[in-house]
Amino acid sequence: DALRMTLLTGNAPGNDMRFYWERVENSRNFANKVWNASRFVLMNTQTREAIDPALLQLPDQWILSRLNKAVAEVSAHMEDGDFGMAANKIYDFAWSEFCDWYIEFSKASLREGADPVARLQTQRNLVFVLDSALRLLHPAMPFVTEALWEQLPHAEGENAEALMVATWPEPETLARFKNAEAERAIELVCGVVSAVRSTRARYGISPKQELAITVKAPAEVVSTINEQQDLIVSLARVNVAGVSAEAEKP
Repeated sequence: DALRMTLLTGNAPGNDMRFYWERVENSRNFANKVWNASRFVLMNTQTREAIDPALLQLPDQWILSRLNKAVAEVSAHMEDGDFGMAANKIYDFAWSEFCDWYIEFSKASLREGADPVARLQTQRNLVFVLDSALRLLHPAMPFVTEALWEQLPHAEGENAEALMVATWPEPETLARFKNAEAERAIELVCGVVSAVRSTRARYGISPKQELAITVKAPAEVVSTINEQQDLIVSLARVNVAGVSAEAEKP
């Protein structure tokens, strides 16, 4: 699977490519990333139920909107025979957006004592998005994805005996999840959290040490950042001292 993914990504049709073991190792790490994320989902879910759009929280809305875009783009590249671009798109979605950010967002809802409604919705979402991502990734990494998909709880009416013959996600079916506002809000959250983490790394500050931060941001996004302070605090372990367009560096 790692070799197959390596040969698919980073190359355009008709071109020769140099072979580097480092790229194979990176693809192997990607397979491990997907495997570990899938184990996390399986440890936290036992059943498969339909998503209730009325109960979706902002991170849920964001990942479903991103999934809609990934399905549309991967499907279009597959139909055009551009398998390298298709593999690149699902790689980016699976590694960064699902395995990194959404898994991290979901942990707050899955903690002991969390709101049971939010917990249930997060569990439903995790299984649904992982199932769709494995279907998109299957042509590029058939063995890992098959092994994982067979362990997932499947939706009622799913008759496929194997992932290889399961239905391909349809962009039209997922179009109802398109949500530009949720994407914009989470992009801001991720930007602030990433900036905090970079600052910690630059100055050798432990991730466990709480910090007070001041956020300087364009006036048009200040209200959005203020609305999402709980997410920022949860992910970055900070106290937000203030958010404004005129903020000065402490």
